[in-house]
Amino acid sequence: MIKKRLLLALPILAAMAGGAAAQKSVVGRYSVEGRSPDGVPYSGTLEVVPTGDTLRVT
Repeated sequence: MIKKRLLLALPILAAMAGGAAAQKSVVGRYSVEGRSPDGVPYSGTLEVVPTGDTLRVT
């Protein structure tokens, strides 16, 4: 479960590294789906919320 969340969050975290402009562009709710390394399909929702100078990814 943690690996799945990390794999989903990595592209968003990379975009956030670009600065304040990037943070504003990634805030929101995303539908996610894919397959784990062992081939099991998954889907869910990812939300990026501003919290002061940082972003919370859940």
